[in-house]
Amino acid sequence: MRLNAVTTDTVAHKKCNIAKGTLFNKEMKNVVIMQTILSMADVMPTKSYSKVNRSILENIGCGTYTSTDGADYLYNYVYLYSNIQEAISEKKIIYLMLGMQEYCLVEGAKENFYSTHSTCLILIPGDDEYNAYYINSHGRDMVDTCNFVRKITKRRTKTVSFKHPYELVFIRDLIDYWNTLKDFNDKPIQINWTRGPEHTYWSTDLQAGDYHGLCFMFPQVLLHHMGEFYKRDKCITTRWGEIRFNSGEKLLKDGKLDVFVKYAFTCFSDDYTKIFNESIEKSYKKSENDPLQIFIEKGRTAFVKCILCSLVRYMCQI
Repeated sequence: MRLNAVTTDTVAHKKCNIAKGTLFNKEMKNVVIMQTILSMADVMPTKSYSKVNRSILENIGCGTYTSTDGADYLYNYVYLYSNIQEAISEKKIIYLMLGMQEYCLVEGAKENFYSTHSTCLILIPGDDEYNAYYINSHGRDMVDTCNFVRKITKRRTKTVSFKHPYELVFIRDLIDYWNTLKDFNDKPIQINWTRGPEHTYWSTDLQAGDYHGLCFMFPQVLLHHMGEFYKRDKCITTRWGEIRFNSGEKLLKDGKLDVFVKYAFTCFSDDYTKIFNESIEKSYKKSENDPLQIFIEKGRTAFVKCILCSLVRYMCQI
C-alpha cells in the first residue's frame, strides 16, 4: 500500500477515498482528500525576511482520487490552487495531506542527508469564510524548527533563521496566496488561520517515542477518525469506566484543536486514554511537564508501533 511513499498516487491514498465513500458518516462524505508533495529546499526563501515566491505557490501540484457513483476511482494530478478553488466553490471540507521533503537535515556518518515529514492542513467551511487548522504531530516541539538548513555539499550547509517555525512561514504564505484568489463562483476566497493554538497544533509531541520516522501515520489516522467522529460524540469504554468526548466539530468550534488531535489516538492505548483524560483541561507549556508526552516518550516505539499495526490492519480490510 506504500503507506509511507513520498508520492500522491498510492493505494493508501486511494483507500482513504474508498473509506470516505463506504465507512465515513454520511455528513463526512462532503470531505475532499488531497495530497501534495513539497520540496522544502525549493519552497523556503533564502532570506529570513522574504516570503515564499508566488510562482512557487502557483505551481504546487496536487493529487486526488475521484469516483462517480461508486465506480472505480480515477487519479488526477493538477494544480493545488485549482483544487482549492473548486472545493471552496462547493463548500467542501478540505483535508490536505502534505509530504514535506527536505524537512530537516540530519548529520550522517559520511555526509548529511535530508529527512521527510508528513503533516496536514484541514479547511472547514463556515457561513462567510473557511477556518484552517494546521497539524504537525510534533506539536509544541515545532518551536525548535525556526532554522531551515540547506545542504550545499556533503558537509557544507547554509542556514536561514526565521521568526517562526519555517513550515508555519510556508503555511502563512500559502493561505495568504489562496486569499488573493476567487473560487469557481467568482467569490473571493476567505480563509482564517493563525499560529495560535485554536488553528495550529501546539500540544503533545505524539512522535516523542518514534525512532523509525512513522510520521505518515498521523494524518491518515486523524482523517479516518474524523470520518467517524467529526459530527458525533465519541464514547470510549475503558477498564476505568466510560469516557465521553464532544464531536470533532464542536471541539474545533470551541477552539480545542489540541483535544481534537489527541483524542483521535485514544483507541490505541488504555494508558494513553487515561492520562489524556486526566490532563484534558490542563495546558502544558513545556514537554517535560506534559504527562502524556512523558508516557509516549518512555514507551519509546511501543505507542507508534501499536498505531502502525492497527492502521495496516484497517487499510488491508478496505
